[in-house]
Amino acid sequence: MGCAARLIVLFLISSLLITYISIKFVYRSGGVFYDGYSGKTAFAARSSAKELTLRPGTTKLYSYGMSKSLHLQSVTLPDSLTEIGNLAFSECPSLEKLVIPDGVNSIGEGTFSNCGSLKFVHLPKQLFRIQDRCFLNCRALKNITIPNRVVYIGPYAFSGCSGLEAVKMPESLTTISGYAFADCTGLTKVQLSPNVTVIKNYAFKGCTGLKSITIPDSVVKINSNAFADCANLTSASVSAKTKIDKNAFPAHTKIDIRKAPQPDKSKKTGK
Repeated sequence: MGCAARLIVLFLISSLLITYISIKFVYRSGGVFYDGYSGKTAFAARSSAKELTLRPGTTKLYSYGMSKSLHLQSVTLPDSLTEIGNLAFSECPSLEKLVIPDGVNSIGEGTFSNCGSLKFVHLPKQLFRIQDRCFLNCRALKNITIPNRVVYIGPYAFSGCSGLEAVKMPESLTTISGYAFADCTGLTKVQLSPNVTVIKNYAFKGCTGLKSITIPDSVVKINSNAFADCANLTSASVSAKTKIDKNAFPAHTKIDIRKAPQPDKSKKTGK
């Protein structure tokens, strides 16, 4: 090999090494590395890989990173990961499970939207928000454990999760956005956070499996149509202090108004 050829080879190798080191989202299939800066997903749709492992040291999974990976069933994420971008796993129809490392504190919008086979997701302990459309139309998802630090569930976050049967919300949760659980037809049990303040429009629309609901004393307002089209919701227990907008519940729902809790006088008197 001539001198010029050697120089060209060395240049190409150094270029690849610099690229590999500088990009923070890399995954490998068949020994080939792909970067996520471009957001292009055509390679994923063509890939036959069923399992992928992100390299140790990866800190961010960029938006659209694995979107439309048609055959992908499972992904191993490194403990170094701290952020998952918008729509990162969207439209992965074969994805069945994912364990997200506890160091991840940010998961983008629509991350798992339209993952129809997704049955299990471990959400990280550091998570504060479940963003808009995060689990939209994840029909195979039956149960979800929401971490204790989550304060916000965004619009359409679990909308269309028809297989979802039960939801227990953490005490940290204060906001349930519009359409958050809309059309979760399999949902039969909802335990609301004792610190939720507002249940927004259409939050539980079309949850035909719900038969009863207890609204915590912390809820200041239930917006209109919050429980619209809940055909089997026969009873709801609501505090006298809670404002109920027109059509918040179906016409057939019997609303039991609880007495507002009385302040603890012993705390004021020091008893």
